[in-house]
Amino acid sequence: MFLRCLFFIAGLFFLIPISGQVEVNPYVGFVPGKDRLSTTGGDLKGSRYLLGIDALLGAGQLAPLGGLFYVQQRYEGGASGDFSYGRVHLPLGVAYRLLAPDFDLNLVPSLALAPGLTLGSDAAPDFMRELDWSLRAGARLYLDTVTVGVHYLLSLTDHYPEGKEDPAGVVLTLGARF
Repeated sequence: MFLRCLFFIAGLFFLIPISGQVEVNPYVGFVPGKDRLSTTGGDLKGSRYLLGIDALLGAGQLAPLGGLFYVQQRYEGGASGDFSYGRVHLPLGVAYRLLAPDFDLNLVPSLALAPGLTLGSDAAPDFMRELDWSLRAGARLYLDTVTVGVHYLLSLTDHYPEGKEDPAGVVLTLGARF
């Protein structure tokens, strides 16, 4: 364990020179519309929001993308009662800056595979807790230090085999650029 920590700290020292080539984008997001879920407990309507941070690595226009985001999902209206749960996703993909990275105004489309883990125990009775595979595609507009984005989040995992989940997929984000 000590040796792992030592290698981790040594690795951080090697990353110091590239800190000037990392662009960090924290953001909050809202999913307009309602998610729909039909389970053995009845029909439910839900809403989602998310918090996240993305990092673009490198000074070029084509940049690897990594990050972390948390999605909170809440369903209401079923006979089995209301429930909510969260998912932590790790998007890994690629982004392309249409203009040079040092411009204050830029449009950055991106595509990422985002595996995620479900957190919390307050879910529907027939909810299957397994790794959630999602795709995220979208674009973010840079306005100096403010970012505005539109993304589409598509879950490739069916968590309700006995029911039908119809989540809204468009995510509107507002964030910062460092």
